[in-house]
Order: sequence, then C-alpha cells, then structure tokens
Amino acid sequence: FISAGENIQPESIEQALKRLPGVEEVCVLAVTDMEYGQVPIALLKLSAEEIYSKEQLEATVRSALGGLCVPSRWLKLPEQDSGLKYRKKDLIRSLDTLRDLF
Repeated sequence: FISAGENIQPESIEQALKRLPGVEEVCVLAVTDMEYGQVPIALLKLSAEEIYSKEQLEATVRSALGGLCVPSRWLKLPEQDSGLKYRKKDLIRSLDTLRDLF
C-alpha cells in the first residue's frame, strides 16, 4: 500500500515484529488515513509471558523499517481454531469489534 507517497510492505512489518520473543502471530493491515492516504495497523497475538509496551513495539518497527512503517494502532488478534489462517478481508470487516492492545 502507499502511505505519504511511499510504498509500504505489510509483510516487512510483520517480519520485524515476529523477531520479538513471544510474538506468536501478527497481521498488518492498511487502513484509510486523511493525512497519509493509508497507514498500517498491527494485530498481534502475544504469548502469556511476554509483555511489551506500545513504545517498545514502535521502536522495533522504527529501527528496522523507519517511521512510516510504525502502525498507528495496535490490536489483539481474535482467538481462532488452531491451524487456521487469518484472512485479512475478515479482519478488516471486524476491526470495530477488536480490542486495542494499549
């Protein structure tokens, strides 16, 4: 997707976050933004023993990929049956029902 005229790859953001211990699953989506066109948001599933602050997650992405790649919102991935893949279309439709991480 394009944010502030730059090409942003959600997969790159996902890979940067997956390197953190305890990040079990991550999905990055693009949402419409009045100022930038589109911005990333991140949906995460963390293991019970890992706790990260919003600042720690933002710093991880910023240091790996730069400021435009930092998600504007952090949400909890919904519970799902083991082995099933998340469908981004379904997640986008359910954004209003998902809980914020912070």
